[in-house]
Amino acid sequence: MLRDGTVEATQASDPSPYDGDNMGGAFFIWERTKAPAYRDKPGIRDALNARVWAKNERHAVKIVNERRAAMIASGEWRGASQDTEKVG
Repeated sequence: MLRDGTVEATQASDPSPYDGDNMGGAFFIWERTKAPAYRDKPGIRDALNARVWAKNERHAVKIVNERRAAMIASGEWRGASQDTEKVG
């Protein structure tokens, strides 16, 4: 999910017994703007990558969007247009 809330992709998968530690979700910001593979490509923005347990795709997007808004509000996810973007 991008900082503005745009969903780039979702992928459903079966639960793994190895995911027991991440039942609350795993979230990290993929800083593509700093990655050599994306550095010179226009339009590439950082994205929130998440693994969540949800009932369906819509529920998963809702969970990730709530976390995205909280990360922006807390300053955990800083961006170039932080003051001009709508949160939530």
